[in-house]
Amino acid sequence: MGAFLLGGYSIGATIALEMSHQLTARGREVSLLVVFDGELFNTGGEISSRNPLYWLKLLLNMPAWIVDELVKNPRRFASTRLKFMAFKFRRETLHPVERFINLSAYLPDHAAFIKTLYDSYLNYVPERYPGRVLVFVAKTQALLRLRQVEAAWKKIAPSSEVFELSGTHGSIMKKPNGVPVAEHLSEKIEEVIRRTDQASASPEQAIR
Repeated sequence: MGAFLLGGYSIGATIALEMSHQLTARGREVSLLVVFDGELFNTGGEISSRNPLYWLKLLLNMPAWIVDELVKNPRRFASTRLKFMAFKFRRETLHPVERFINLSAYLPDHAAFIKTLYDSYLNYVPERYPGRVLVFVAKTQALLRLRQVEAAWKKIAPSSEVFELSGTHGSIMKKPNGVPVAEHLSEKIEEVIRRTDQASASPEQAIR
């Protein structure tokens, strides 16, 4: 039975992290954990929204946000703006996940599952992770919320390799922004395979 290579995008990265913990606790090897702009909460590495630095970072991010959201995709920007205005007037009755997901498009049971999953995600407290982690991070933040992906992963996995990508959380997995993701990930997977082959070929390395 060989080692695992796990990964997840957005909330899926947190699920992959917990899977890695459970697998290693059972004596299995996770060669690489890949994070695609997956935000972690409750790590202690985040900057509080009450800290002026939080808002300074968002202010410095604004030019990139204007280009990525307004200039490159005006239709999406208009749609996002309408959703924001709708949420602003109905925020007391909406679940937090409905800021970016229209739950009315789902069956009731599916919508309830999404809410429960998101609540679990926000309340999850990550444990320190000693394994190898590759973190892909979107350079462009949202307009009014700082997604502190790198800081959080560096807190629980200090040796994490971080690779910044042009684009937003939603665009880094699509062309053309997704091309560097595929290229860099391919290199890392090949590296993991080479290490595994070398360890299998050399008893001394396998012992180490």
